[in-house]
Amino acid sequence: PVKYAESQVERADNLWRRSSAAVTPEQVPPPLAALNGGLGLYEGSVRSLLPVIGGVRSSRRPADEGGSRLAPVPAAEQRAALAFLTTKIFAAGAFAVPPDLALRAAPDPMEASAGRGLPDVPRVALAIQGEALDHLYDPATLKRLTLDAQLEPKTALTLTELFTTVRKSIWTELGGRRK
Repeated sequence: PVKYAESQVERADNLWRRSSAAVTPEQVPPPLAALNGGLGLYEGSVRSLLPVIGGVRSSRRPADEGGSRLAPVPAAEQRAALAFLTTKIFAAGAFAVPPDLALRAAPDPMEASAGRGLPDVPRVALAIQGEALDHLYDPATLKRLTLDAQLEPKTALTLTELFTTVRKSIWTELGGRRK
């Protein structure tokens, strides 16, 4: 899931770059479609990745054969998912739509009068970030992480690690202002 999420965000960024640099309309999708498509790729990447953090995987192997029906997602994979969220979703430079693409994506006056306007990129970005935070701080997710820490105390992603990582990534621009 982490590699898939990374590829989706990379596709979105490439789509926005190509659309921004295009000279003729035939080279890329229309600007509004490119803008919406990129935002959809970001949203899809987050939705595909959230079940990894505090997640559980099921197995079809019978318990009498030594298999466990449910097993936590490996801690290393959970940490990779959290790292993706901190660098690609919560980071200050996330959702970097080139300004000229945003301007070119503006609808013509007839579409604007029909209620179809330019997507509000900050609002959409905030909604995607909010969805990620809602999952990370959901009581069920926190409970599974607590249980994981009891089962694998040396390797599990802990609540302290989760909270510290998220706090540092969200408030990173304030980090250098302490005296």
